[in-house]
Amino acid sequence: MAIVFLRLLPVEEAITLLGERRRVVSEHRLKTVAELGDVNRDNILAFIAADHMVSLIETELAWLDRSLALLKENGWSEDTPSHQSQKPEDEQNE
Repeated sequence: MAIVFLRLLPVEEAITLLGERRRVVSEHRLKTVAELGDVNRDNILAFIAADHMVSLIETELAWLDRSLALLKENGWSEDTPSHQSQKPEDEQNE
């Protein structure tokens, strides 16, 4: 995902797209866990590979949650029309 390009979109669309990405990744996690089932610990390499795959998906979910929260805490909400109010005070006074 090209997160740096979110500033080119209206705030509402940027937040919506990140939320949609979170939904897609969450569904992917559920599907992956179901497909992997209970990987037998007797096959330790398969277990490690499955654990790695699920861990990466969960890491992306955690990052998306943190990113959405940070954006909203810093004035990015669906009610904000543009990114102009998102600049730090120093940049706004230039």
